[in-house]
Amino acid sequence: MNLANVMTVIGFIVVLLIILILIASGIYLYFVDRTQKQHPILRNYPLIGRARYLFENIGPELRQYFFNSDTEGEPFSRNEFQHIVRKSKYKRDVIGFGSQRDFEEEGYYVRNSMFPKLADEMKMDRETKVKTKRYLLIKDCQNPYG
Repeated sequence: MNLANVMTVIGFIVVLLIILILIASGIYLYFVDRTQKQHPILRNYPLIGRARYLFENIGPELRQYFFNSDTEGEPFSRNEFQHIVRKSKYKRDVIGFGSQRDFEEEGYYVRNSMFPKLADEMKMDRETKVKTKRYLLIKDCQNPYG
């Protein structure tokens, strides 16, 4: 046997092992998902459910480059949907580190300035209502879910 035939056989064995490992891991995940009690999607549709959760995890990256932004969408946006999902799974629905509001828009006066206005120069509009989400401050209330 020459070197080309040996390399062909080794390549065939490596590809066969990779395929067998993928099939074995798929069968393992199938049986693990069928017996778990937490996610009904994984229990009823094990492999398709895994694909769904994979696409749900990489969804923000896909939307960032190819699809709508997180604030677009009908009947409600992706941000509103995630807010509802977080509340339904009893997780904190407050996400820190920045805001998606446009503070340059008229009506907001919070921004950095080299020469800030004095308190008597600022006027507060108490008539205009801004639609916001409810924020839960755990230190201020006795029942964190109430």
